[in-house]
Amino acid sequence: MTHWFSARGARGIKATGFLLSLLLGLFPLALLSAPEDPILLLPRLVPGQVRPVVSPDGNLLAVSGTMGSVMLFDAQTGNLVRVLNGLGGGWRAVAFTRDGQYLLGVSESGSRLQARVWRTSNWSLYRQVTAQLPHWLRAVAISPDARWLAVGGWNYLQIYDLNTGEKVTDLPQPGRYVYGLDFSPDGQVMLNIPTATGCNITPSGRYMVVGA
Repeated sequence: MTHWFSARGARGIKATGFLLSLLLGLFPLALLSAPEDPILLLPRLVPGQVRPVVSPDGNLLAVSGTMGSVMLFDAQTGNLVRVLNGLGGGWRAVAFTRDGQYLLGVSESGSRLQARVWRTSNWSLYRQVTAQLPHWLRAVAISPDARWLAVGGWNYLQIYDLNTGEKVTDLPQPGRYVYGLDFSPDGQVMLNIPTATGCNITPSGRYMVVGA
């Protein structure tokens, strides 16, 4: 069985073996690559809940599952090639470093942060962070050298050292959500957009792309 789906910033990808279910156009669209861990897409109710990302070389598509996994698909064939585990449910996000050497997976449930960084060379675990956040998580970013993890939500923006797992900076954001975070290519500047659904600094570092 073959189906097509598209998501933020990604072209349609042919996915084989997926089970799609859509009830009355209001309930979650479940893409099952494995019976125990569906990908839930809520295009009308929660448009930012699932944000697939493409690796810098264009070969892989990373998507968060609902039960704590990160699923990796071949961007050309749509085949599931690997499943990485160790995260929780709730709000989820994935991100590659700009050089493609690391993949970040993050989940937050009950304001409890779980973050894992894997080496893409052999998919071994590189770093992990667990922390209690002030509120729900809504944005994450990993520095180009995989040293810093930025997390943001209602009233807060925090930076964690991935080498130690410790929080190093707390930047209050009074009365607003942090929805978009990104590091510059050299890691010296971090972009924080409180009113957008996402943001990116271009590889040259000269421009930024902001989602509405």
